[in-house]
Amino acid sequence: MTNAEAFARFATNAFAPLLLDPGVARYPLRSTEGFVGYYPAGSLIVALGEPVCDPGHLREATAEFEAWCEAQGRDVLYALVRKPFLDAVATPRALVVPIGEDLKALFRAR
Repeated sequence: MTNAEAFARFATNAFAPLLLDPGVARYPLRSTEGFVGYYPAGSLIVALGEPVCDPGHLREATAEFEAWCEAQGRDVLYALVRKPFLDAVATPRALVVPIGEDLKALFRAR
């Protein structure tokens, strides 16, 4: 499956069109059909949204991508992800920083 086919079939995040920018790198998944759009930034690899793949394979796709980032000697930061992704792949190491309305609500609650 090409990146374009995976995008058309699995991209549901409102920010997914960012993945089509020519400046965005794409890691081709081996554990499932799809890819992860990312941007290398120093010691980080910033994943732009969740993996573009079958939602039933998010856990495997995420583990594969994180292992690849670790092999590169880099940490990974997922930006612009949705709650279903967080629920599917939550780990004790994960730090969630809300944006948008969630962030406003967080500050109003203080």
